[in-house]
Amino acid sequence: MATEKSSTVAASRPMVSGAGNSLPTALPSSVPSGQKSATPIPHNQYAALCASGVFCDKPNTTQVIRKGEGTKVVSERADYQAILLATCPPGARRDVYLLMAQPGEERRSHPHPAGSVEHIIITQGKALVGTLDNAHQLEAGDYICYPADEEHLFKALEADTMAVMVSEQN
Repeated sequence: MATEKSSTVAASRPMVSGAGNSLPTALPSSVPSGQKSATPIPHNQYAALCASGVFCDKPNTTQVIRKGEGTKVVSERADYQAILLATCPPGARRDVYLLMAQPGEERRSHPHPAGSVEHIIITQGKALVGTLDNAHQLEAGDYICYPADEEHLFKALEADTMAVMVSEQN
């Protein structure tokens, strides 16, 4: 995407105008459920915003992005789009896991070190995922991030449920 000069981002974030361009100003979690915006962001401004930390995750919050929602980077020359789900804070470490689960007993995890965050994308099936007091039912294509320094769970709701988990330690 860096080689495409005319790429744009369709953002699902509140917008403000400045210097003739529209820029995202809030995290997707602050956008009311179901509200979408298609205001494009030029790729070069998008890269600058990423580098400056505008798209930062808040480790003490839960964020759910449903399939097809989120900040989209689109190509004008190809049938291609990338949806930004989360950025990595400076100095953080991320480990990537493939989760495979069957219905039955839920997987409860004890709190990880302070500041830990888990990101999960359901790739097949359905699951109940999140902290014990804020779990969400997700299906294929849905994304969630939540503070992993609290007790949390993953419970498959359909046979052969699969997910990608990124465990982030700050």
